[in-house]
Amino acid sequence: MRFLLLVLLLVLGSASAQSGVSFEKGVSKSVAAPGEAVRVVLTVTNNGKEPITDLTLRDSVSLPGFSYNYVEYLSYLAPGERRSFSYTIIAPEEGNYTLPPAVLEFTSGGRKVVLRSGEVVLHVTAAPPAGGGRNFTGDVANRSAETRLYTQEEKGLTVKEALKFSLLGLIGILPIAYLVVRHFGRRGKEIAKIYREKKIEAPPRDVLREAKQTFYAGNKREAFEQVSAELRRLLRRRYGRGGSMTLREGIALLSRDENVAEDVRSLAREAAELCELVEFANHDPSPEELHLALKGLSKLKTALEKEGR
Repeated sequence: MRFLLLVLLLVLGSASAQSGVSFEKGVSKSVAAPGEAVRVVLTVTNNGKEPITDLTLRDSVSLPGFSYNYVEYLSYLAPGERRSFSYTIIAPEEGNYTLPPAVLEFTSGGRKVVLRSGEVVLHVTAAPPAGGGRNFTGDVANRSAETRLYTQEEKGLTVKEALKFSLLGLIGILPIAYLVVRHFGRRGKEIAKIYREKKIEAPPRDVLREAKQTFYAGNKREAFEQVSAELRRLLRRRYGRGGSMTLREGIALLSRDENVAEDVRSLAREAAELCELVEFANHDPSPEELHLALKGLSKLKTALEKEGR
């Protein structure tokens, strides 16, 4: 009996070793402030010579005031291929928290293999150091450059200076405005006539611009509700579902839709997670998070429009 157990352990151990698959777990910031959004990143790399199939990634987080269960499916991972997945959590009150290992199940050479990542420690403090303690594992892109907002220092102007600059600007723009109106006025009337005669449907609303205007007007929750509604509309239209389909159900279908590029699916999933955080966890979103949500919506909309769906 002991001999059989030893042989079984050796076989199971060699299955994971021979598969040549590595599984890592990391966070976008190892040090964060209470209430700050932190991305958990799971990375799977197939270093072997054979493909692996039927991948299932499972992870769960249980923190004070916040809990989340994450599941991701992937049907195929080619040799030498690396895939990264992520979801967003909210840093709790100050303290040190250990995020448990994530679990990866897959099939390699006809055998079921189970791998576990390492643990990740998250330090939550009211005054994180400069740089936010970034600690991405694997080859996960640091998106801080994409979400950074550039602001310009405002300089106070007197009423006289303001009037002077306004007058100069008005004088400079009048000739241009005249030429534009003269050139496009007639064409605009022709287009309006076509719309009236053929009853062409009016162009779609610019949800991206509306959400941004709503956000900076102080209605942050309403802005993310606009993003969430547009995501649901796109996903219902693609998968032929009615109004009963939730955003989470739509994202689950999108995650398994290999006709959509992985980067588009990942960004749309992050946008949906942020919308749920704002709606259900009363999270106070930052401008950077709005930028990330709008980017996910824009990428998904562009991808689906190219397919004509």
